[in-house]
Amino acid sequence: MTTTIANCSGRSINDSMLINIKFENSIGLETVDFSGNNLTSLCSDTLSTILYKVISSIKKLNISNNMISDIHKLAFQGLNKMHSLDLSRNNISNIERSLFKELENCTELDLSCNKITQIGHIFNELVNLERLLLSNNRITDIPKDLFKKQARLVFLDISGNRLTIIRSETFASCASLEKLLLTNNNIYIIDMKAFYGLKRIMHLDLSNNSLFRIRTVVFNVSSVLEEESEENNKNTISIPMDGNESEGAGSNSVKEFSFVLNLSANKLSKINFEELFVLLHSVNTTINISLDLRNNTFDSLDINSVKWMKKFNVFPNFSGNPWDCCNTNLISVFDELKNNLTLFCEKPEEYKGEPWDNYNITKICSVSDNEITNVTEPTKKTMITISSFSLPCIIVYVYSCIVIIFSVVVIIVTKNFKMPEDEFWWEDKLEKRNY
Repeated sequence: MTTTIANCSGRSINDSMLINIKFENSIGLETVDFSGNNLTSLCSDTLSTILYKVISSIKKLNISNNMISDIHKLAFQGLNKMHSLDLSRNNISNIERSLFKELENCTELDLSCNKITQIGHIFNELVNLERLLLSNNRITDIPKDLFKKQARLVFLDISGNRLTIIRSETFASCASLEKLLLTNNNIYIIDMKAFYGLKRIMHLDLSNNSLFRIRTVVFNVSSVLEEESEENNKNTISIPMDGNESEGAGSNSVKEFSFVLNLSANKLSKINFEELFVLLHSVNTTINISLDLRNNTFDSLDINSVKWMKKFNVFPNFSGNPWDCCNTNLISVFDELKNNLTLFCEKPEEYKGEPWDNYNITKICSVSDNEITNVTEPTKKTMITISSFSLPCIIVYVYSCIVIIFSVVVIIVTKNFKMPEDEFWWEDKLEKRNY
């Protein structure tokens, strides 16, 4: 059975021209494309009039890339068989609550690239929705129960908005959600149970936000990955490593990940990795996790964090962070992440841009590889601490010594040299004797 398509895109159709279009003889019409025209509004009977004869067969309607700013709440009446609606790249700022009430069979809705600032409970009737795109709008807040009827939602994109807070249980009803994009917002607070209920999540993107601290308990990885474990990791996706080599992966290899967590381009400097991944141990230690922490403010790592990553098959990307290559922790951390070739020193200033590797770390800290390997761990730390003594510290130390020595000399001189006596001292003594 062939699908009938009516392509009316890019024909400079305006509102007055639209009402004169008829599809009376288009029996079996399923797809109508009005994208790239000059439409500014959709009245209550516009679509029902022009699609009168075929309205019951329409499954896909594309009205993207117009100038629509006003849509009547009855604009889509009669389109109860429609599966896909594209309203992206328009000037929509407000959506009537009952606009989609007849679209219960709709599985894909695209509202991206509009001017929407607030969203009420407009999705209540869209119980079969699987893909929802709200990216590149002006949304500032997500009501807690906004997605309470979206149990079948698989893909949700809210990137490029103005969100600042992700509230507790916002996605609690989205049990089928696999990919959630929250990138390019202003998020700086994530409530404790923000991702509660996401049992099938495979890709969570929080990159390019304002997170400077995050309570890792919000990523309850054991519950998040529970179903993937039960299904023997059948739901996996392939993600390129963006040029980052992790242990066990080639420079141009593609790794299969069961879970992707993107926290790049935030302001994070510390994460409790033990807390983040410890619940995985009771689920499945063979699950591969991609952890993207590029372009944050990490300047060091501790060896325990790296060991937790290896234990739970975490493949991290730490490039673009301001690494302090004179930090003693990096010596031991290097042995665990020695195949990660995308890291460069940020401090000290004279070695900015140098590769983050064992040779440069020991060179910068004025300690050779042989000296480090031939001494005990406490001695090694002492050597590196002394060798990493900066020039400003030395100057302050020398200055303090000079001040102390000068003070002691002044005290000694003051005690040993008496004040000269007055030239009439004999008169004072005579007066005291006569008295």
